[in-house]
Amino acid sequence: MSFSRRSDLQPAKRTSRGSFRWAVILLGAAGLCALGSCKDEISPPTLGTVEIRLASPTSGGAEGARIYWSDSVLVASTSEETYRFVLPSGIQIIRVEKDCSTISPEAARNVQVEPGRETTVSWEILPGRAIEVVSTMRGARIRLDGRDTGRSTPTTLSCVTSGTHQVSVSLYGATAIGDSMKTVEVGEAGVRVDFDLEPEPQARTALLELFTATYCPNCGPADAAAESLWTRLGPEDGYIGLQSHTRWPPRLDSLATPTTIERNMFYGDLEGSPGGGLPAAMVAGIHKKHSAGAGNIEEIVGWYTELVDRIRYTDPVNRIPAPSPIAFHWLSAGRDPGARAYGRVRVVCVQELPEPATMMLMVAFYKSGLSTPAYHGVETFQHVVREYRSFGSAASLGLAHRGDWADVDLEFLLGNDRRPSGSLWSEKSMGLVVFLQETGPSKEILQAAHVRLP
Repeated sequence: MSFSRRSDLQPAKRTSRGSFRWAVILLGAAGLCALGSCKDEISPPTLGTVEIRLASPTSGGAEGARIYWSDSVLVASTSEETYRFVLPSGIQIIRVEKDCSTISPEAARNVQVEPGRETTVSWEILPGRAIEVVSTMRGARIRLDGRDTGRSTPTTLSCVTSGTHQVSVSLYGATAIGDSMKTVEVGEAGVRVDFDLEPEPQARTALLELFTATYCPNCGPADAAAESLWTRLGPEDGYIGLQSHTRWPPRLDSLATPTTIERNMFYGDLEGSPGGGLPAAMVAGIHKKHSAGAGNIEEIVGWYTELVDRIRYTDPVNRIPAPSPIAFHWLSAGRDPGARAYGRVRVVCVQELPEPATMMLMVAFYKSGLSTPAYHGVETFQHVVREYRSFGSAASLGLAHRGDWADVDLEFLLGNDRRPSGSLWSEKSMGLVVFLQETGPSKEILQAAHVRLP
């Protein structure tokens, strides 16, 4: 009862206090106007914006310049083509400098800054005693006379001493067509050197995702077959096999996670689909095999091998390797026990990607040696996915054309991985599997790569 009465009275109190507050404000405003403090207009602006545009006839020729406002440094070393600054209105002296370079129309200019408006002013920078280095695949590291310059293509090396020099480039995941080192003669006018790089091809790897469950009576032989195939082939020979645990009515599988269950639903609920059930193997997202037959492991290995070979070879009979449209190169991988697993992978377009917006870069983080109560007592499971995660589409990573590439940082928090009840948990053997998959109707996995975490 008392609560209801306070609720009824509270809005009235708020209204009364609000009216009193506004009355005081209005009376105060009236008093200020009476004293001549009211103004009809806001004071005119005294500042303006200056947009500075830098251009150069050579690649990266405007990088490393200095921008001054009178004697103050606005930018110590430029890396962008456009800058904006808010400056006082009036005539301001803005100066652009770069060593060994010609600045036009002149280095220092008087710029009329209009109050409340933007003024654009442009400079062109022509580096002198320079080498412009360009490659068909961007981002190649440049070495000059055997020393790393710390610069990448396309760019211009300025202030190079006159005479003969050796220029070379390198890009992990690419090879040079022809000479990887070239000799140039540098004079006051500068020279340009071009390198033709192409992505290193990779044979296609087949990713087998085995949807399984600990209390599934027929899943054991399929689990063993997938592991046997890893032993016989493995990532080096174009095979990666993962266990993706999913729900098993009437209980939730102890090794299932939200993302492994979601992964099952991505394929249309392999456990509950008509004619489906577990175990269910998906190879490269397109070839499906349900059941374990009579439980003969060698027979199941044969089924999986036939599906895997459809991906690994363009001609399985003559064993002609299938080329991959995408290449993966691991740059680093590691883990902080109990905290995180991480890696960095370079993704390179080997061929044109027809629909990059529909192709998703996915990563699976797995653990091996997980023991938990199962259908046949306590069993140990290998290559068990703990989390699937998307790291963006090919389009969002700038991957569309042959030679495009991107470095992607990966991280998984180990603390997020729940410990299944009754399991003998382990972080002794873990790994990452990266793959590019179409998210349209086909769901095809174009390429996969594996790294074991040290």
